[in-house]
Amino acid sequence: MRPKRLIMRGFITYKDKVDIDFSKLYDKKIFLVSGDTGSGKTSIFDAISFALYGKVARNITSDRLRCDFLSEDDPYTFVSLEFEVKDKTYLIERIPRQVAKKTKKAQNIGNSVSFFEIIDGEKKFISDKQGETDLAVKKIIGLDDKQFSKVMLLAQGQFQEFLSAKSSDKAALLGDIFKTYEYKDIQDRLKEASRDYLTKMDYIDRELSNTIDYSDEVKKLVDKDNILTHEFDLIIEDIDQGKNKLDNNYEKILSSEEKLDNSLKELYQNLEETRSFNEGVKKYKNLEKELNLYINEEDKNKKLLREIRKGELAQNILVYEKRYKQAVLDKNNLLESLEQDEIRKSKEKNRLADLEKSYNNLDTDKKILDEVKISYENTKKTLIELETFESYKNSYQSLDTDRKTLEGLLNKKEILEDKQKNNRKIFDLANEMLREISEKGTLISKNLEILLENTRKLENDYKKISEIDEFNKEINNLEEDKKQEEAIEKKALENDELNTINKMIDKLNEDKVCPVCKTIHKNPLEKYDVDSYDLGEIRKKLANINQALALRKSQIEKIRKEISSDEKLADIKILLDKNYANKKDLEEKLIDLREKYKSKAKDIKSYKKIIEETNIEIEENTLKIKNIEEKLEDSKENEIKYLSLKDKMEGLNKDDLEYSKQKLKEKIDKLSKNIDSITKSYQDLELKLRELDSNIKNKKLSIKDLDQKSELYLKEFEEILYKNFEDRKTYEILLISYEENKEEKDGLEEFFRKMDRLKTSLENYASYKNEDEKDLLLVNKKIEEKANDKAILSDKKAEVFSEITIFTKVLGKITNLKDEYDRSLKSAETLAKLSKLADGSFGKVSGREKIDFETFVLTFYFDKVLRLANIRLLDMTDNQFSMVRNSDATDLRSKAGLDIEILDANTGKLRPVATLSGGESFLASLSLALGLSDEISMENGGIKIDTLFIDEGFGTLSKDYLTNAITAIEKLAYEDKFIGLISHVDELKEAIDSKIKVTYEPNLGSYVEVIS
Repeated sequence: MRPKRLIMRGFITYKDKVDIDFSKLYDKKIFLVSGDTGSGKTSIFDAISFALYGKVARNITSDRLRCDFLSEDDPYTFVSLEFEVKDKTYLIERIPRQVAKKTKKAQNIGNSVSFFEIIDGEKKFISDKQGETDLAVKKIIGLDDKQFSKVMLLAQGQFQEFLSAKSSDKAALLGDIFKTYEYKDIQDRLKEASRDYLTKMDYIDRELSNTIDYSDEVKKLVDKDNILTHEFDLIIEDIDQGKNKLDNNYEKILSSEEKLDNSLKELYQNLEETRSFNEGVKKYKNLEKELNLYINEEDKNKKLLREIRKGELAQNILVYEKRYKQAVLDKNNLLESLEQDEIRKSKEKNRLADLEKSYNNLDTDKKILDEVKISYENTKKTLIELETFESYKNSYQSLDTDRKTLEGLLNKKEILEDKQKNNRKIFDLANEMLREISEKGTLISKNLEILLENTRKLENDYKKISEIDEFNKEINNLEEDKKQEEAIEKKALENDELNTINKMIDKLNEDKVCPVCKTIHKNPLEKYDVDSYDLGEIRKKLANINQALALRKSQIEKIRKEISSDEKLADIKILLDKNYANKKDLEEKLIDLREKYKSKAKDIKSYKKIIEETNIEIEENTLKIKNIEEKLEDSKENEIKYLSLKDKMEGLNKDDLEYSKQKLKEKIDKLSKNIDSITKSYQDLELKLRELDSNIKNKKLSIKDLDQKSELYLKEFEEILYKNFEDRKTYEILLISYEENKEEKDGLEEFFRKMDRLKTSLENYASYKNEDEKDLLLVNKKIEEKANDKAILSDKKAEVFSEITIFTKVLGKITNLKDEYDRSLKSAETLAKLSKLADGSFGKVSGREKIDFETFVLTFYFDKVLRLANIRLLDMTDNQFSMVRNSDATDLRSKAGLDIEILDANTGKLRPVATLSGGESFLASLSLALGLSDEISMENGGIKIDTLFIDEGFGTLSKDYLTNAITAIEKLAYEDKFIGLISHVDELKEAIDSKIKVTYEPNLGSYVEVIS
């Protein structure tokens, strides 16, 4: 961004309008804003900042920007800035909030803005809304207001404060500039994830207890201490031993079952072999029958297929014959066309010879034409002189009448002017009333706009708070559902125990022996009443409820961040009702003002029409007066001219002259037309003959080429024809035959393919030749007997397998819980460490660099800023001073990472910033600000920082340091930067030629003089 022109009026210390043309200072690159302390030097930079962003670096509110020398009756305050960005020019004008004269005195004026792009001297509208304009300016320049004040506008004292600021203050400023809030978000998310994993570990403990309680047999095997200490391996070992006993019993049953299976397998194999054999016999007989049908048709189809294939060969040779015939046809066509061209050429030559004589005689016709044109011009001149004479004669005869008419027109002029004065007074009064109505409407519209924006925010907050209330209701309902599901889960676990007992009772009632104590029970025992529960589905519902609860709570937190008001729902409702009432009142006032405006505008239109009509009447009357006065003045001269021409002109007749002129004109047209026609015809014939010569030449070449090709094509055709056929007649017969039989080719080829497949299949089934089918009933009877034995054994196997399944399920669940526990334990420990690392609380080593994740990222940017800053600081201090980031904390509570120490090359030691002198502190601060400017330029997509304003501080420098500072600033100018300095130091005034001299007078305020 580079400023071109600044215009301001009534801004801070500037009472009157000030116009500063910065483009006059471009050539020098560096300019100085000089003047006494308090004269208004800084206010120039404040005006630039206000024009761009609606704010000033010194945090003066917009309603305090109006000059104190001005009253409410003085013109309103404004700032207008024309500036360049990347070869484009923009114009922005802002008006701060104030009470001043705009359309009337003591008028309440709100903040307003107008933003344009200047294209070829014309203004192209961009925006007049503050929010849109602020975004547009930020996008065009590439910096927001805070970055601008740290990068381009180095405000008085502010960049020196940054040098000695605490780490936390630097973090706040740099975080805002480099937008590091995303890293703070990562830090918070790590903390939340760490809490989630602790919750997950509690869930694993509950699941482990519930899983072991699922079976009494399992519960008896597991030591409770191992559950409490998470000894998953010991728990799994105990359960695995119980399962091994069941597995051994199961293996014995499987061994018996395997023997039965082998017997059944042999029987089934025998059955399958018998069936396969019978199928083979059937298949062989069917194939043999089908093949015999194909053999009967074989000879006839072979003959037809050979004939079709010879026809295909003839079709391929036909291509050569067609090519030869086409070449002969093309040659004959060209010969015929050549003959026609030769005839046309002969005719055109004869026409050209006939026309050549006329074309050669055109010079004589042109001479005649020139003579006729001279006669025509002389006649035309005489006619004009005759018409002039007639006007002199008429003027001479009407002098008395014109003098009387002039007297009447002068009287009418006086009456019309008095009438118009009265019309204008009425029109101006109506306009003033219309302006007042418009100003009232504008003020109400702006108030309505502010009210609507406030209402929109309140409505949004009301909606968000209502959503939170709805979510809280849902959370309460979900909490109730959760309690109910947990109660059901507890019942389901108890129910599982009763199911296990019932199975044991069933076993006891069946075997009459207790499966636990092995005692005999003659009387059957009654089973417990149990309900049907799906424990997996219950736990799935619980997980869904927990997930829904977490989602609702997360949504509430997200919504709370979007709420801008601290009011309660009821209070917001009251405010909204009040806003709705105010909105209705303002809208009614606007409607009333619009009606008044329409009525008054209609009156103005009527008055304007009367004024315009009167103006037209005055103009017409004035024109008549002028014409008559000129006519009277001309008449004196006309009288003399009339008398001098009388003898020469009175004998001439106008009609005769007009007739003579017309005849001459007709003769000119006829001669011109004849000359143009002969010339065009001659040139067209010459062009046509050249085209015919070219065509004849090209056609002869083509005929010669086609002669050669036709001979070659005939030779190739005859060679291939007699190579494949005995004579031409056989070739032609086969062409005809192919067209008749070509449709049958695919069918014939498929016939022989299928016949080959049948022969192959018959060979495959040759072993079944002369065989008969076998009986299957005996094999099926043996299979049925073995299947009954297996069913009895399977029932026993199912009982044992059911018990193994319970043990396997428990083992699988515990193994999964072990894996989940191991993963979660590792993740929980990792996340806990990461969370502590991210918030800077990891470890308790005194004096260790204690920084959170966001500050860590900021140190990366800050180190880059310091590297860039030190390049300039070393240059300005003769390589004595450089800045070093101090990572030590004074205590565990303090935030570290962004403090600065000074490395003194003379001592080789670090020293605090506070030990620097005023001049040294200024140079360090200036270097830091320039380094920050360079880094933001590179970080913001490489935006070009081509303007820099530095406000004060040079008065603290020694002579040597001042010389170094000026040299460093001159180097900035070599980088094509436009640099403005504010100072009252005499050495700077002498060193810098281009100046904006600011003068302040107690009664008049500030004014400037640009010295380029």
